Amino acid sequence: MDRRNFLRKCAAGAVALSAAGEFKLLAQQSAAVKSRVVVARDAMLRTGPKVDSGRVFNLLDRGMQAFYGVDNPLQAWKKLARPGEKVGLKVNTIAGRGLSTNVEVIEAICERLLQAGIASRDIIVWDRTNSELERAGFHLASDANRVRCVGTDAFGYEEQPESFGTVRSKLSKILTRNCD
Repeated sequence: MDRRNFLRKCAAGAVALSAAGEFKLLAQQSAAVKSRVVVARDAMLRTGPKVDSGRVFNLLDRGMQAFYGVDNPLQAWKKLARPGEKVGLKVNTIAGRGLSTNVEVIEAICERLLQAGIASRDIIVWDRTNSELERAGFHLASDANRVRCVGTDAFGYEEQPESFGTVRSKLSKILTRNCD
């Protein structure tokens, strides 16, 4: 089954469950399962307009180790994704530089994924538009042999909208065709 059909079947299943009244029962059951949250802090992370990239790596590594319960940060990153998988990092850049997803954090995540064995061509950083990515400080890259950073405006949206409850939306082809 391809990604698009998988997403379509998931959306249809959610609508069917909701219509049958089962969704409420599932929500009550899943509410009993506790989510795992890890908080990593560093008061010296930002000492000016930029963050200290070394401290970003340290925070990410500590957080990943705590989340996965391992002693080595690389072990944790290898649990997140496996070589051959296509990793999509959806950022939020609509607010522009300073209020959007932090570029240094995304760069650190990409570096750790590379070290965990994910090929650069299998990582894509994306959001709605190239101009929003650039305005937030990201450097566009569409070369298929390196980490790509590109907006959906360069890839397009699927022709048919998907339904999620009462909301209908066209999904980015980056998500449906380029991410596992």
